[in-house]
Amino acid sequence: MEAPARLLRRSQRRQKQTRIGIAVAVAVVVLLVIVVPCAVLLPSGPAGPKQPSEVLLPLYIYPSSGAWEPLFNAVTLNSDVNFTVIVNPESGPGSGESPGDDYVSAIQRLNAIPNVRTVGYVRTGYGDRDIDTVTREVATYSGWSQLNNSLSVMGIFFDEAPHEWTLERQRYLAAANQAVVDAAGIRQPKLIIHNPGTPPDPRLDDTRTDIIVAFESPFDSFQDRQADLKSLSGDRSSYSFMVLDVPEGENMRKLVQRMSRQARYFIRSHPELQFIIIVNPNSGPGAPPWWPDPGYVREIPRLNAFDNVCTLGYVRIDYCHRAQDEVLADIRAYGKWTGDEVPHGTFVRGIFFDESPNNFSLNGVKYLENISNEVRKAEGIDHPRFVLQNPGTLPEERLVAPSRPDITAVCEESLEKYHSYSPAEKVGIEAWPRSQCCMILHTVPKQQIRPLVRELRRRAAYLFITELGIGACYQKWGSGWEEFVDAMASVDP
Repeated sequence: MEAPARLLRRSQRRQKQTRIGIAVAVAVVVLLVIVVPCAVLLPSGPAGPKQPSEVLLPLYIYPSSGAWEPLFNAVTLNSDVNFTVIVNPESGPGSGESPGDDYVSAIQRLNAIPNVRTVGYVRTGYGDRDIDTVTREVATYSGWSQLNNSLSVMGIFFDEAPHEWTLERQRYLAAANQAVVDAAGIRQPKLIIHNPGTPPDPRLDDTRTDIIVAFESPFDSFQDRQADLKSLSGDRSSYSFMVLDVPEGENMRKLVQRMSRQARYFIRSHPELQFIIIVNPNSGPGAPPWWPDPGYVREIPRLNAFDNVCTLGYVRIDYCHRAQDEVLADIRAYGKWTGDEVPHGTFVRGIFFDESPNNFSLNGVKYLENISNEVRKAEGIDHPRFVLQNPGTLPEERLVAPSRPDITAVCEESLEKYHSYSPAEKVGIEAWPRSQCCMILHTVPKQQIRPLVRELRRRAAYLFITELGIGACYQKWGSGWEEFVDAMASVDP
């Protein structure tokens, strides 16, 4: 989605940026249209007053008498903090079926504490260790549950995970993950943690990896790596940092707060909202050598793994002046994503047609019919194969009706411009079927976001409201983003 020069009765064309992106969400910057009752957009905004975090603790200490007592005291005194504890009897589970009596009693004691989950340590040797050995150690941890259910671990920590991509390493990690998924004795949620110690090539990830340790180095390196770490996109709950050798004088509380803010999550924390997310790699699907882009192939599968997300691919049609063959090629390019050498889950569920016309013409009717029908039959585009047309203003019904769009953006304006609409234009929006109606309002004062959500939800099932101006609102998250999401989650339609 890009900045329009004029949206109402558009006689001027919008200038396009070649790429949309922001630092904290390189792969998913776009219009996120919120579906009511309960749909929302996805940006990563400034940190709120409190963000839930967890402790990931490598417990590589033998449980001799009293050795684990500091941990037991900490988890008991901090019952509002969740601890994921990595148990490592012998650089892995050990050669026997049981980890030994001392470990058995200590792990059972940990597993009895509500805010603790234990995971087993497995070394991968950066993808060079024999995969059969790795999966055999996963099976050994799984077997602990047969000795005693209270000894069960809840996942696996894969240490020395590779960070540079090769197809062999991608398959290696996929096989390791699958071993955890298939292990009957590993309890839910069957947490899978990879530790490359640095941000990995996104092609190594798949949607089954729950946490990536994106940093494991001394404190001084953490200071130097801020730019890299701030560029991490995706749900903040997907990342862990292990900062070593923190100086005694360093304010530990402030350091933890900084690490906790590295990423933001909204989709996972609002399962009651449905997000429609328009992905726009390069003013369309992109092409080699630019595509596949590492940021997008990392983030799109993560988005598609959420039940409350529907991803759409961006296609510009220049008010039906763009050659149909080019538009059809873009649609088919999105469909071919599933066949590229990209992670499983890299697909879209429909197409967002930007710069759709609003005035009737026979050519426009046929044009919109042809491209919409292509979406509905295109191989590789997942169901429900949504068609969203964006004229940015109220179109003539006889223009759009034959192409049967699922959603039409009948307004893409500043709040000031929207308030200047004529009575006839407002009546036209009111008459548009709410379940097929989208409204996009920018340059909205932050204090007016919540009342505007309340007003417009009665008219449109899909909303995006931001305090940022046109152009900027499709490139970054504004300070009013949280207010908008909260309003969508709490205001009844």
